[in-house]
Amino acid sequence: MAIEYHQKALKIQQVAYERSPNHPDIASSYAGLGSAYDSKGEYDLAIKHHKRALKIQLKTHERSPNHPDTAASYAGLGAACYKRGDLTAALKYQKVLLQIDPDLHYGNHYHNLGCYYACVGELQEAKEAFLAGISQNKVLVSASLYVEYAQFLITHREDAQLTSELANIPTYLQLAINAEEKGVLSYSKSGKDTVCDVLQSLVIEKGSIEVDPKMLAYYLLIEHPEYSSGDLSDILRLFINYCKEVKSEITLRLVLNIYDLIDREYSMDREYFTDDMEKEILHAKLWMAASIGDVDVVMELVKHDINLDDGKFVDTTPLAQALQNGHMNIVKNLVKGSNFILPSEEFIKNISQDICFATLQEFNTLLGFVSSLDID
Repeated sequence: MAIEYHQKALKIQQVAYERSPNHPDIASSYAGLGSAYDSKGEYDLAIKHHKRALKIQLKTHERSPNHPDTAASYAGLGAACYKRGDLTAALKYQKVLLQIDPDLHYGNHYHNLGCYYACVGELQEAKEAFLAGISQNKVLVSASLYVEYAQFLITHREDAQLTSELANIPTYLQLAINAEEKGVLSYSKSGKDTVCDVLQSLVIEKGSIEVDPKMLAYYLLIEHPEYSSGDLSDILRLFINYCKEVKSEITLRLVLNIYDLIDREYSMDREYFTDDMEKEILHAKLWMAASIGDVDVVMELVKHDINLDDGKFVDTTPLAQALQNGHMNIVKNLVKGSNFILPSEEFIKNISQDICFATLQEFNTLLGFVSSLDID
């Protein structure tokens, strides 16, 4: 839809500005097409249109080489080249971006520079770029930058060039958790070797992913307790509660991985994780699987007779989440258990405006629970 919109706008502009082929509006449409193709994973076309936009902008803004539109095109080109796997070009455009915007008016360019250096194996340069980004005014330093650098250090912790920074990993992860500006982490196959194992598997499987930085910070603290300066049981609970806010397939995979880690690494050692915490993770797995519609995970957990009540609110149970998101196949599996907790009548009335009437009717038939409610 976005591509079609920008294409139509471009055709109109090319007619309207026939005598001004370098008009800024034409460049804007090319840039919009570049971004739209990038979001669809069509990186060759993204690069092609970003280059066309940049060519016009360099002429139009000849006297203002640091114009924001020009900076945006360099950033777009760098990102698209990185995702396509042309890391040399990505580095080139990112360096130019820093040259024309050394005061970082248009973003903390050191973040991507550090990522690109890491991808090509230039670890010392990556470290210097990350530290330069972190040393900026705190307004420019997001959770994504802190956790990106911490993950980089953990991934390459055996390299002697990074030894002096390893002691700061807990600080960077805590700063990521506390940062006001969150941002988002985007990974493609070009950067798969610079991320933790579970994200690497997801990138290989899906081609590209987006990850919540605060969630990743919690995950890394639990996966690597040697870098945690706090109580891991508290961190685990914070991680689970935050994952419930961010619920997604990526979130579920991280929780599944944490459970497997506990089962594998700590089955005989309860210094870090107690039986109660293990049950809490199992419930979080069920809750998120019910929320996003992962039937296989739900059915496996129902077999183990996991408590379907979260112990707090009946309207935040896995059953309520599955119903709210229209996953009736999961609702059916959950009500087969003997310990499920029904959502309140008020909850069902509220969600009746948001879910398919057929779904609600099916739930009514299944339980005979909402037959007395006046649902329009």
